[in-house]
Amino acid sequence: NDVRVFERECRSLSTLPGISVVLAGPGLMPPGTSVHHYGLKNRPVGRFQRFSSAPLRAMHALRIIDPDIIHFHDPELLPVAVMQAKLGKVVIWDAHEDYSHQFETGVGKPWVPSTLRVPAKSFADGLLRAIDKNAAAVVAATPVIASRYKNRRTVVVGNEARLDDFLACEPSFSARRVLSTGQTSDAHCFRQSVEAVAALDGASLSVAGPEPVGGVWNWAQHVLGDRLIYLGWLDRKGMA
Repeated sequence: NDVRVFERECRSLSTLPGISVVLAGPGLMPPGTSVHHYGLKNRPVGRFQRFSSAPLRAMHALRIIDPDIIHFHDPELLPVAVMQAKLGKVVIWDAHEDYSHQFETGVGKPWVPSTLRVPAKSFADGLLRAIDKNAAAVVAATPVIASRYKNRRTVVVGNEARLDDFLACEPSFSARRVLSTGQTSDAHCFRQSVEAVAALDGASLSVAGPEPVGGVWNWAQHVLGDRLIYLGWLDRKGMA
């Protein structure tokens, strides 16, 4: 269900002649897609169970699918990705987050205790250096993340909107309504969005995405009051 993975990577690759794409993951595929699906159970909620079970599940999927090119996306699969690359497999590493920075600061990884941040960062940095050296290519989400890698085949695949999904929209700046999508966290710049809307007289902020919880959302409610509106989880039509 990750738009960047499915839309920007899997679906666009599957349009190329002679290319067959298999997406291994939980959930259901949209009807009519040319992307094949290797179904997985939902990953465990607990971090320890997630990091301990994911490599085994990945190895089982690789034996069944037997792909020519392997594109790894999740950090818990880094050990498998490094091993496969060293075995001579064509491995692409998907660097969609700045893990080194996250483990060092705790931003985006609040579940890592402060006492474990240094060893966690060292462990992550070692794996990232190994995959940077051995991967056939690295796909990065932003230019900043791409700059962390020395791999000569490092490219940026952004998560910009497909504009044709919103051609029917007629935005009016005079309406002073702002839409924020995604998570309401500091890691997703939600605080800056709230501060910007608060500085605009008569502006309101509508939020679409996962149910907001926690201190940042409570702070946003205090700052904006009834100018903050939660719309729920919307599909593309609802977003438009």
